[in-house]
Amino acid sequence: MKIVQRLQMTAFHAGVLGCVLLGFAIPTSRALFNIAALLIILGSIFSGQYKDKWSNIRKTPLFWPIAGIWSMLLLGALYTSAPWRDVQEHWERYSKFFLVLMIISLLTDQRHRRWMWWAFITGCSVVLLSTYLNIFILLPWSKTQNLGFGVDHSVFIDYIAQSLVIGLFSTLLWLGTVRASSWLLRLSFFLLFVAAIFSITHLTSSRIGYGVALVLVVLLPLLSLPRRWAIYAAFIAALAILVVLFFSDLAGTRVQQVFSEAGSYKQGDVFTSTGARLHMWVTSINLWMQAPWFGHGTGAYHELAKAAFANDTMCQIGCFHPHNQFLFLAVDHGLVGLMLICAYLGAAILMAWKRSQSEKTLFLAFLLIFMVDALAHGPLWLFMEAYFSFGIMALLASGSSGLYD
Repeated sequence: MKIVQRLQMTAFHAGVLGCVLLGFAIPTSRALFNIAALLIILGSIFSGQYKDKWSNIRKTPLFWPIAGIWSMLLLGALYTSAPWRDVQEHWERYSKFFLVLMIISLLTDQRHRRWMWWAFITGCSVVLLSTYLNIFILLPWSKTQNLGFGVDHSVFIDYIAQSLVIGLFSTLLWLGTVRASSWLLRLSFFLLFVAAIFSITHLTSSRIGYGVALVLVVLLPLLSLPRRWAIYAAFIAALAILVVLFFSDLAGTRVQQVFSEAGSYKQGDVFTSTGARLHMWVTSINLWMQAPWFGHGTGAYHELAKAAFANDTMCQIGCFHPHNQFLFLAVDHGLVGLMLICAYLGAAILMAWKRSQSEKTLFLAFLLIFMVDALAHGPLWLFMEAYFSFGIMALLASGSSGLYD
């Protein structure tokens, strides 16, 4: 019996180690994420205490939305026109919902949650420092090899995923500013916060990053400061953004490009970033309306998009996913799919609202970042964005971090 207990305890520690490694992997490494996920799965299976784990999983408000989403994915395979490989791919990618529940069952100790947060913070610190060094030095571990300003300096992951993780990292830095015990420490945290936001807007090529930065800079003061200061801080932040847009050639050009591409959009010429998105969204809405309640079935979007898009170039852009997570689910699973993902996010909002002020701000900031990405990309579908979306959701849903106690 003692041997069994020791093996179970070893498995549990392996699972916790997997959670900590996953925290570091989210901003840095797909390979490390896969190793961490394997440890979490093995730790969950072989650590025993199944009754307690099941109780923890059932208690989380995310349980029933996840159960509904997976029921939808299974039932959708019965009436889809998609080939079997597409159905399997959807099951594989959305299997990370189960990883969320496993992490929740393992991270019952606040100390372990704090370890995972510190691993994430360490990974983000490496990314942010490397981003700035990338301006002057060709770093051997960086995926981009550019020097100077006005070019992409994403480090380990693509620029969209990096803007998401650094966006959440900037939230942690902002909360450090608000909670700091001295003016010197508060100034240090604030300067790091500004550096993190600047890296999103000026050192990566992500226009989704502009949306993330805008939402955070305006809303973080409203979420975290006393009411008498919050309005003024949000106004100053909005004014600062306008100044950047007016006086920064890089920022101004990128914003102008969005409006120019949207204004010139037409069905026959959609190969700009914005134009292609508009075409994918219009096409997806039309496909959704053909089967509005239950959709076309699991994985159906890919084949339907191939038939809908007129040429190979557009299909290369939009047949993999429609650059909108909600429309992606709507085409495959109709209004039912949309209601279930809204229930998933609504459950997360309810959890956030019950936390302390700092924890609530962090949780809501994550959900805002997720929403920005979901409206223009695929945070539950694309690998590094999904690692962020599922991994951080699991960590936040597990309980408070104690970082700001």
